[in-house]
Amino acid sequence: LDYASSHDVVVVAAAGNCGNPRNYFLSDCNVVGQMIYPANYPQVLAVGATDINDNRASFSSYGPNLDVVAPGSGSLRTTAWSLSDQTSLYSDSVYGTSFSSPIVAGLAALYRGLKPSASATDTISAITSNADKVSDMASQNFTNDYGYGRINSSRVLSAAAPASAPLQTSTDISLNSGGILRKDDYLLSADNRLVLALQRDGNLALYASFKAVWQSGAWGASVDR
Repeated sequence: LDYASSHDVVVVAAAGNCGNPRNYFLSDCNVVGQMIYPANYPQVLAVGATDINDNRASFSSYGPNLDVVAPGSGSLRTTAWSLSDQTSLYSDSVYGTSFSSPIVAGLAALYRGLKPSASATDTISAITSNADKVSDMASQNFTNDYGYGRINSSRVLSAAAPASAPLQTSTDISLNSGGILRKDDYLLSADNRLVLALQRDGNLALYASFKAVWQSGAWGASVDR
């Protein structure tokens, strides 16, 4: 963990499932609420679980080293594997802080993807400071049951998203006077988030973060002339 921290890596781990004595035999628990390792180390972003009502899941570990909570009970579905049905529809409900922690790890990865300059400390701070204070926290900033609150991915990623840069000509084409613009040519913004593409169907289309947001009318084959 010290090595990971020294290399600016965000480490996320499940807090444990020691909140209820019925889970002890599965979770290596000794006392109620006990947080397990490695989540209990200070270098780790420790994640507990909430249920579908935004309450701490009864099995979720808790304590002063808990950082945040994320969905981990009742609202998650996974496949029910069997010899006769090895690719089933999502059908089984799953629970555990082990299902909550990868949600937070994914959020950390998305944040650093949108904001590559962010350090591990910046990323953790963005996640904890933008967490929702659920009702059981009684407006407190931190509690042993919820840490800094239930994560809010939308708020974290909105804060990380860079401002859109003006469109500029990509290295694939140049738009000199009298030049020819071919189908599949495109203009790319400096931050690679906006693309104005001349599509094969003859339409101009604008993409923002890989999603089409505008398209011209059909021009047909004449666009190559």
